[in-house]
Amino acid sequence: MKNNFLGIDIGSVSVAVAETDESNRIIYSSYAFHNGRIAETLQTLLGKTDLNNIRAVGYTSSSRSIIKRGKPVDSRVAYITAARHLHPGVRSLLIIGAEKFGLVTFDENGEYSNYKSNSSCAAGTGNFLDQQAERLNLEDIREFSRIAYENKGNIPLIASRCAVFAKTDIIHAQQEGFSLPEICDGLSYGLAKNIVDTVFKGNALDEVVAAGGVALNKAVIIHIEQLTRLSITVDEYAHVYGAAGAAILSAENVAEFDEQPLSLNDLISPEKREKKYYHPPLQLKLSAYPDFEAHERYEFRSSMFPSMKPVEVDQYSSVTGCDAGALFLGIDIGSTSTKAVLLNRKKEVVAGFYTRTSGQPLQAVQVIFEAICDYSEKRKVSFTVSGAGTTGSGRKFTGKIIGADIIFDEITAHARAAYELDSETDTIIEIGGQDSKFTTMRNGMVTFSVMNNVCAAGTGSFIEEQARRLGCSLDDYAGRVEKVRSPMASDRCTVFMERDLNHYLMAGYSTDEILAAVLHSTCENYFTRVASRVPIGDHIFFQGATAKNRGLVAAMEQKLKKPVMVSRYCHLTGALGVALELSDQNVSATKFRGLDLYKKSIPVRSEVCELCTNHCKLKIAEIDGQTEAYGFLCGRDYHIHKFVRNRSLSFQLIRKRKELFRLSPSSGRKTTTIGIPAGLHLFEEIPFWQKFFDLLSFRTVTSEEYMTPAKDGKNLCGAEFCAPIAAMHGHVDYLNDKADFIFLPVYIEEPQEMKMNKQYCYYTQFVSSVISVRKNLNTGKKLLTPVLKSSQGEIYMRMELYRMFKSAGIENIGFLNISRAYEKAMNHSRSAKEKWRALYESGTKDLGDIHIMLLGRPYTVLSQAMNNSIPDIIEKMGIAAFFMDMLPYMQADGLMTEDLIRTIKWKFASKILHAAEMAARIENCYPVLITSFKCSPDSFVIEYFREILDNYGKPYLILQLDEHDSTVGYETRIEAAVRAFRNHRKREKEDIDSKRRTGPLIKSSGETEDTLLTDNSLQQHVRSLVRDASAILNTHSIDFRLFSREIQKAEARDSTISRTIVSGSKNLGSKTLLLPSWDPFTGPLLEAVLKNSNINARLVDSSIESMQRSLSLNTGQCLPLNIIVQDSIDYIEANGLDPSDSAIWMMKTKLSCNLAMFPWFMKKMLEDYGRGMEHVSVYMGDVIFYDFSLQTAINAYLAYMFGGYIRKIGCTVRPYETRAGSTDAVISQSLSRLRYAFLNGKYKEEILEKIISDFESIHVARTQRPKVAIFGDLYVRDNDLMNQDLIRAIEENGGEVITTPYSEYMKIIADPIIERTLKEGRYRDYVKIRFLKSLIPLVEEKYRKYFARFTGEANFASSAEMDEWLNKFGLNILHKGESFENILKIHSLVTQHPDLDLFIQTNPSYCCPSLVTEAMKSRIEEVTGGPVLTIEYDGTAGVKNEDLIPYLKYRKKKVMAGGRQ
Repeated sequence: MKNNFLGIDIGSVSVAVAETDESNRIIYSSYAFHNGRIAETLQTLLGKTDLNNIRAVGYTSSSRSIIKRGKPVDSRVAYITAARHLHPGVRSLLIIGAEKFGLVTFDENGEYSNYKSNSSCAAGTGNFLDQQAERLNLEDIREFSRIAYENKGNIPLIASRCAVFAKTDIIHAQQEGFSLPEICDGLSYGLAKNIVDTVFKGNALDEVVAAGGVALNKAVIIHIEQLTRLSITVDEYAHVYGAAGAAILSAENVAEFDEQPLSLNDLISPEKREKKYYHPPLQLKLSAYPDFEAHERYEFRSSMFPSMKPVEVDQYSSVTGCDAGALFLGIDIGSTSTKAVLLNRKKEVVAGFYTRTSGQPLQAVQVIFEAICDYSEKRKVSFTVSGAGTTGSGRKFTGKIIGADIIFDEITAHARAAYELDSETDTIIEIGGQDSKFTTMRNGMVTFSVMNNVCAAGTGSFIEEQARRLGCSLDDYAGRVEKVRSPMASDRCTVFMERDLNHYLMAGYSTDEILAAVLHSTCENYFTRVASRVPIGDHIFFQGATAKNRGLVAAMEQKLKKPVMVSRYCHLTGALGVALELSDQNVSATKFRGLDLYKKSIPVRSEVCELCTNHCKLKIAEIDGQTEAYGFLCGRDYHIHKFVRNRSLSFQLIRKRKELFRLSPSSGRKTTTIGIPAGLHLFEEIPFWQKFFDLLSFRTVTSEEYMTPAKDGKNLCGAEFCAPIAAMHGHVDYLNDKADFIFLPVYIEEPQEMKMNKQYCYYTQFVSSVISVRKNLNTGKKLLTPVLKSSQGEIYMRMELYRMFKSAGIENIGFLNISRAYEKAMNHSRSAKEKWRALYESGTKDLGDIHIMLLGRPYTVLSQAMNNSIPDIIEKMGIAAFFMDMLPYMQADGLMTEDLIRTIKWKFASKILHAAEMAARIENCYPVLITSFKCSPDSFVIEYFREILDNYGKPYLILQLDEHDSTVGYETRIEAAVRAFRNHRKREKEDIDSKRRTGPLIKSSGETEDTLLTDNSLQQHVRSLVRDASAILNTHSIDFRLFSREIQKAEARDSTISRTIVSGSKNLGSKTLLLPSWDPFTGPLLEAVLKNSNINARLVDSSIESMQRSLSLNTGQCLPLNIIVQDSIDYIEANGLDPSDSAIWMMKTKLSCNLAMFPWFMKKMLEDYGRGMEHVSVYMGDVIFYDFSLQTAINAYLAYMFGGYIRKIGCTVRPYETRAGSTDAVISQSLSRLRYAFLNGKYKEEILEKIISDFESIHVARTQRPKVAIFGDLYVRDNDLMNQDLIRAIEENGGEVITTPYSEYMKIIADPIIERTLKEGRYRDYVKIRFLKSLIPLVEEKYRKYFARFTGEANFASSAEMDEWLNKFGLNILHKGESFENILKIHSLVTQHPDLDLFIQTNPSYCCPSLVTEAMKSRIEEVTGGPVLTIEYDGTAGVKNEDLIPYLKYRKKKVMAGGRQ
C-alpha cells in the first residue's frame, strides 16, 4: 500500500524535494543547485525515493512547467504549512530565498496576519550573496557562509541592496585592510541589515522561525538576531520548507496514484510551449575580430600567494634571452580583475598580465609582480622599470604603496590606449567587471564620459554569474551562442534580468538561448543605463575583458548596426593607457619601489580621523619603514595631527554657506522649543524659520548636525522611498526628544516665479501626512503641520500659522505679531540670499580655471548628511564649486529651455533645467547634476538635462546619491569629468569658430489663462447650464444641436502647445487618434464613441512582448508611459499608418504626479526612437473627451459606466457560476452589443435589458468567499495584461472581487475637486467640473436601474464625512494626486462593502502615489480593520499575484478601529 507523500520545490537556483509519511513526518529530503539543468537535477534527487510508495505529489507553483502530475501549491502556503507543522504556534516566519525575502506574521490566535517582502529593486537576497562569493574567488556559497561565520574580527559596512554599491564597498574594505572573513561577514551583516530594515520595522515580535536557503547561513542569522534582539529558530529542514509543505498539502489528493504506478517519466515532463524569439542569431557581420590565440599564452600560479587565482600571461613580443632595456609598467586595479602591461620605448606591448582581484587588490598586484619576475627569469629577459603607474578603482592606495609615478583615472587611461591603437577612435565602449563606461573623444582628448550609476547592472560580473549558474565556462561561452536566437529579457537591473531568465528556463528555452539572452540584456542595459541617448560615432572601440566574448561584440554590432573594433589588448587597455602615458611623460627618475614588493609583508590598517567633522576613513600601510596613508579630504599629511584647510581655494561652498546663513538668536527668556527638521523643503528655509520663531520668542533646535538621517529613517518610513524622504523621517525622529513641538508644515506649491512651474515634488507634498500617521512616532510630541505653501497665497499662509499656534495651545500670539515676524524674517532671508548670489561673481572673477556648478535639490547637494562629501572631493582637486542658486538671475524668456521649463511642473526640476542652460552658457562653468537614487521626477529631469547640454556641446556629470556613504565611486567619476571639462575648455579656446545648436527643445504658444468670473456671474452661469441640460436630457431624446452654446464660455480655446503636441479637436484634424489600451471593457466602447463622433480613433493593441520591449525605453519613469509609447509605435508600424498623420491620446491633468509630464516626454521618446516616429503627434485630451463635444462626453461617460458595471457584475457572478465560462460568454456578447450601439448611435435601453437578463440567467451556487477590493493606479488596475490577470487570480484562489467603475470613481472625487478648484481660483475648471457633475444624475437616470438589479444603489459621502475621513490620514482638501484619491476610494469601498476582507493596491514600478499609500498602510488597516496588500508590477515575467494567495487561504475576521468586528 502506498503510504507516503512527495513534495517538490523548484526555485530560481535550486531544487528541493521532501517525502513525508501519513503522520506528516519528514522521512527524506534533499536539496541541490540546478545550474539551469532543472529536470536532470530533479531526477538525481528523486533517485533515492521509491516512487511506487508515493500516494500523492505536491509541487510549488514555481515548479509548474516541469511537473506533469500532482497538486500545485502556492509557495508561501507551502512554507507556512511546513512551519506550522514543525513549529506549532509559530508567530513569525522569515523566508529568505534566492530572489526574494519576506516576513510572514500571525496574530495571537495563530491566524495569518501579514506578509512584508523586499521590493522589486532590492537585490539583497540569496542571489546577491552568490554573486559576492564568486567575486571573492570562493568555491560556492557554502564556503562563503563558513568563512563569514568563523570571522572573529571587525566587519566593514558593505551595502547589500545593490551589487554596484556592494562592489564599491568591497573595494573600499579591501583597501582598508579588512580580511576575507571580515568582508564575508560584512556582506552577511549587510544582507541581515537590509532584511531587518525592510520587513521587521513596525512589527512587534517574540521569536521567529527562519526558512529558505539563506537561513543556513549562520552569520546572516546571527546578525539578524543581534539587530532585532529576537531569537531566530533554524531547523535542519529550513532549506526544504517549500517541498515539505507541498508534500503535506498533497495529502488532500491522496487517491491520485493509488491505482497506478508512478515513474520519473510520468512525473517529470516539461511542458512543450511555443518559443518566441526576439533577437536574431548572434553572428559578427561588420566587425573584424582579433585572434586571441595568435601569440604565446600561459598561466602562472603564485607560490607566495597560493590562494589567489592564477595569472594569465600574454607574450606579445619575442624577447627571450635578451636585454629588453627600460620598460614602463602600467597597472589597472579593478573591482574584479587586476591587469598589468610592460611597454618598451617604441610603445610596443612586450607582455600582458591578467588576474582576479579576488577581494584582495594589494595581493593581486603582488601576484602580478611575482608573475613578471617569473616571466623575466624563465625567458632570461633582463629589464628595468623606468616608470610605473596605476589606474582603476584601487589605483590610489595601491599606487601609494608601490610608489607609482602617475595615478591615472581609468577613463582617461582607456582613452589614451584607444587613441594609440586607432587615432580615429571617437567612441569607447567599456564594460568591466562591475563598472561600465561610455566615452567620446576627439583627437585623442576625452570630450565626454559617463559611468554606470548606482543601480546599473549588466556588466561583466553579471555575464560571469549567469554563465556559472548555467554551467557554462567563459571560454566556451562565445562558441555556444554563435548563430543562436534568443528571447527578450529585462535590461533594467540584475534582479529583473535574472527573473526573466528564470522564467525562460522554466518555459523550456535551451541553456544556449538563455546565454544569448544574457548578452542581449547586457547590451541593452548598457545603451539604456550608461550610453543613454548619446551620439555614437563611427569609429567605435569596445574595451574590457568582456570584449573577449565574441557573442557580446555581435550583440553590440546588432544593436548599433555599425562595426565595433576590438583589440587583442582589449582586456589590458586600462593598464596599456597608463604605460603609454608614462612613455609620453618620459619619467626621468621613478619612485617605483620595485617588483620584489611581492616578497614583502605589507600590513594594512584602517583609521578614522577625528580632527574635524569630515571623519575621513583612512587606509594606512607600512612599507619599508614608511607610512603611506590615503583618504584625507583636507590637505593634511598623516604625520600632521591637525586639520589643514585647503588653501588653494578662497571659496569653499559648504563652509561659506554656514558662515553666511548662521543665525545668532536674540537674548531673552524662551520657554518653548520648536524643532525644525533639516530635510526636504525645510532645509534651505531653516534660516528663515529660525528668524521667524526667534522674533516670536521661541527657541529653535535643528537637526543640521545629524549625519545619518537617511540610514536611520529608512527603518521608519514604511515604504521604499528615495533617500531624502527616508532622511526626513530620520530628522523628525531625531528631534522627537529635543523639542516641545516639531515644525513640519505642508508644502504643495509656490507662487509662480520666473515663469517656472511651482509644485514641490510629490513625496514632499505628502511627507507631513505620512509622518503624522506613523505608528512608531512618539505621539507625546506634537507635530505642527500647517498648510503653508499652496495656491492660497501669503495671507492664507499667515492665517495657517496663526491657527497652528492656537491649535498647539499657544494663545498669546496675535495675527499682527505673526505678520510682523514673517515680514522681518523674509527681509533677513532676502538680504542673505543676495549676498550669497554675489559670492559667485566675486568667486569666479579672476579664477583663471574651470569651475563646477552643482545642480540639484538643496537638501541633497548642500546637506553634509546627504551629499557624500562631493563638494569636498571637488574642492580637494583645487576646483571651485558653486551651487545653482548662486547663478545670476535671468528670465526664462531668453533661454532655449523657456517652453521646456513651463512643461515641467516641479519647482526644483524647473530650477535645475533653468540652471543647466545658464551653466551651459557661462564660459569655464561646467555643471554637475546631483540627484537621488529612485527620484521619479529626476528620471525626467536627467533626460532633459542631457539634451540641454548636448545641444550646447558641453560636457557634464550626473551623480546619484543614496543612503550609501562611500565616496570611492564618486571620486573616479569626478576625476574623469574634470579631465573632460578641461579638455573641452582647451578645445574651446582653440576652436573659436565652433557653433552651438540653439534651437528650442519644445515650441509652445502656451495656454490661455483662466478667465476670472465674479461670484454672481459664476452662479448664474452654472444655473443656466444646468437648466438647459436638464430640459434636454429629461426628454430622453437628446438633440445636441439644441444645447446651449453657453458651455463654450467655460471652455479654453483649442491650443497648439507645440507643432506635435496639440489640444483641442480642431488641432487634431483628420489625424488617426491612437487610444492606449488599459481596459478591455471600456476601451472598445470608447473607440466606438469616438468613431461615431467622426474621429478616426484606433484602440492600440498591447502584448507581453511590447510591454517587455518598452522596458528598454525606461530610465526610471512610470512604466505605463513607456508601454503606451511602445504600443503606439508597434501599432503604427504593423498597420502601415503615416506617422505624421497619427496622434497618441494622453489625458490632460493637473494631478500632482508625473502624469502631467507624460505628453512632452512621450514626444521626446518618439523623437529619440526616430524612424519616422518623430513626426507622430501627442494629443492632450479630456478623460471623457469633453474637448470634442458634449455629445461625445456624455457617450464616453456612458461607455465608462457600462464597461465598468459589466466588469463589476461579472465579478459578482463568475466566482459562483456552475458552468465554467458562462459569465465570460455573456460579458463578451454584452460588450459586442454595446460597441455596436455606440458605434452606430443606437438606443441602449433594450440592449441593457438583454444584457442584465443574460447575467440573471446564469446558474450560480452561492458560497462564502472572501471579498477583495482592488484600487490604485487605473492603468494597472483595469489592465489585465499589466496586472497579470489579477481578477482571475483572486477568483481562482477563492475570492470575489469588488471593483469601482470609472463612473463611480468620478463621483467619489468630484466634490473634493470642485472645492479645491474654487479655493485655487481656477474658475473655468470650477465651472466645467461643477456643470459636468450636475449632468451625471441626468445622464445616468434611465440606465442606472438596469445595473442596480445586481449592484444596488451606491451612496457617496457628504463633504463633512469626507473631511473627517481625510483628517484621519493627515490630509487636506488642497492635497491632490492619486494618494489623496486612494483614501477617498477606500472610504467609498468600506461604506459600500463593510464586509471586505482584503484591499489590494495595484501599481506599476516607479509610481509615486502608490508608495505614499503603502506608507499609510498601517493607518488604513487600523481604521478599516482590513489588511492592505500592495502589488507592484514591473513588466517582467515574474509572477506577482502569488502574494495574495495566503490572505485568501487564511482568511480571518477583520477588526475595525475600536475593536468592532
